[in-house]
Amino acid sequence: MQRKYVRIMISLVLAVLMTAFFASCSEPEEQQTGNPVMKVMLNITEYSFTSPDESIRLSAVVLPEDADDKTLTWSNSDPNVVALNNEYTVVPLTNGEAVITVTSVSSGLTAECKITVNLPEVEPPVLTTPVTGVIISPTELLLEQIGAASQIIADVTPFSATNQNVIWVSSDPTVATVDETGNVTAVKEGSAVITVTTEDGGFSEACTVTVKVPKEETPPAPPSDSSGNSGSSSSGNSGSSSSGNSGSSSSGNSGSSGSSGSSSTSVKLPSIPAARTDSDHFLISDNLPEFNKVNSDVKAWLYVPGTNMNFPVAQASDNNYYLDKGLDKKSKYTGSCYIDYRNELLVDSNTILYGHAKGTDIFDQLENVTQTKEWFSNKDNMYVCLNTLDELMVWQVFACYYTNADDYYYLNTNFYLDQVEITKKLAELAETDPEKAVYGMLDPKTLHDFMTDDEGFVNFMTGWRTRVETKKYGKVNDYLKSRDYGVKIEPGDKVITLSTCADSSGPIRYVLLAKLIATKPRP
Repeated sequence: MQRKYVRIMISLVLAVLMTAFFASCSEPEEQQTGNPVMKVMLNITEYSFTSPDESIRLSAVVLPEDADDKTLTWSNSDPNVVALNNEYTVVPLTNGEAVITVTSVSSGLTAECKITVNLPEVEPPVLTTPVTGVIISPTELLLEQIGAASQIIADVTPFSATNQNVIWVSSDPTVATVDETGNVTAVKEGSAVITVTTEDGGFSEACTVTVKVPKEETPPAPPSDSSGNSGSSSSGNSGSSSSGNSGSSSSGNSGSSGSSGSSSTSVKLPSIPAARTDSDHFLISDNLPEFNKVNSDVKAWLYVPGTNMNFPVAQASDNNYYLDKGLDKKSKYTGSCYIDYRNELLVDSNTILYGHAKGTDIFDQLENVTQTKEWFSNKDNMYVCLNTLDELMVWQVFACYYTNADDYYYLNTNFYLDQVEITKKLAELAETDPEKAVYGMLDPKTLHDFMTDDEGFVNFMTGWRTRVETKKYGKVNDYLKSRDYGVKIEPGDKVITLSTCADSSGPIRYVLLAKLIATKPRP
C-alpha cells in the first residue's frame, strides 16, 4: 500500500475511535421545534440555452424569512449537460436536459429549475497558424570520419503551425552536405555552417559542423638487433609480428579495441508491431511483455486509433526522467511517453500520460490529428487502448481541448473528500458496520472509493469545456467545445488524460480525455 494510503488510514482509524467514544458519551439530541420552512422558491424555474457563451445565476428564497433553519442544498441532475458552480451559476456543456434542485435541509421542501441545452453545431474553422520560430538541435556537431553522418533536428514553433516546411543549406558542401531532412554527411576536413530556414516567416537557426579526422600515431621504430638488422624480428619477416599478420594486433582487429563499435551493455529494444484490434476494440497486438523484460519501467501500452500513437509507456519515480530519454534509458530528443509518477493504474480516478509533441513520434499527432473533423467523424477513433501487463483496456474519448495550465489546473490524479467529510462518512459507516469501517479500509481500492469525492470528480471531468483556452485558440476551441461525444461521466468512473505542450514554451496544453468502458485479462 502506498504511503499516502497509510497516512490516511491512520487518520481514519483514529476518527473511528473518536466517533465510538463520543457516541457512547453523548445524549440523544432533542427534536427541535420552532418556526419551520414553509416554502422554497428559485428566481428562474425554466431556461433554454442556445449559445455556449450564455450563463444564468440562480438564487433561492426561503419563506418565512424568519424560519429557524434556512439551510439549503443544491443538486444537478446531469452534470454532463450543465455545470453548477459554488456561486450557483449555471453554464451549458452539451445538448440535453437537466434539472437544478434546491432543497431545504430542515423541511425537505424543494424548488426546481428545468434546463434545456440546444447548442448549434459548430464547423471547424479553417485556420492558418503562423510560424513564430524554429528550434535546432544540436547547435554544434563534430564528425570524426569522412563519410560519417548525423541528424540535425529542427522543430518549427508553435508545434501546431500550419506550414512546417523548412529549407536546409550548407555554407560549404565540399566540407559537409545536408539533405532535405537535416541529415549531415562529412566530405572532407574543415568547418561548415548548416542553416535551417522556415518557409513561413523565414526564421533561421544554424549548426556549426566540424569535420576532423583523428591522426593515427606513428609507432616508434624498433631498436636494432645485435646483427645490425634494424626494424626486423628474429624471424626475418620485416614489419611483422610474431603471429605473421603484418600490421595487425594479436586480436586481428586492426586499429580497434574490444569496446569499439557497439557496447556490450547496449540495449536493443523489441519491435513495435502494427496495431490490431478485435471486434470489441481491444488492442491485441502490443509487445508490452517484451519491452518490460528489457526495461521494468515500461508499465503500459498506448494506442490511439487514427494516429501514429502506438507504443509502450513508462513510469519513473518522477515526471522528468523520460522527458529526454528513450526506453533504452539513453538520451533521446523527443523523449518517451510516460505515466504520472503519482498514478496507480485502475485505482486512481485519473491516470495522466505525458509526451512531447516535437519530432515525428510520441504525441506529435495528438494535437494535429485529434482536433480535426475527419478524425472525429470516424467513430472507431473514439476507442483508445491502454493495456497493462495484466489487463487489456478500452477507453472512450469524451474531450479534446486546449487549456492554459497557468489558469486552470487540470492534472488531478484523485478527487478526495476533505478530512471532515471523510470522518463524517466513516462515523455513519461505523454505526451500521463497525468491522468494515476499520478493517475494510485496508484494501487500497476500497479505501480510494470510500474517500473519493464523487460529485467533485464528475464536476471536474464534465466541466472540461469551462477550462478551454479562449485567447489564442478561441476559434478552434469553439469547435472542440461543440463536439458531442455521447459519453456520460458518472461517479466511480476511471479516466485517462493525454497531455502535451501546444507551444514550444508557455503554458498552453492540448488535452485528450477518455473514460474506461471495458477491461479483460491479458491472454
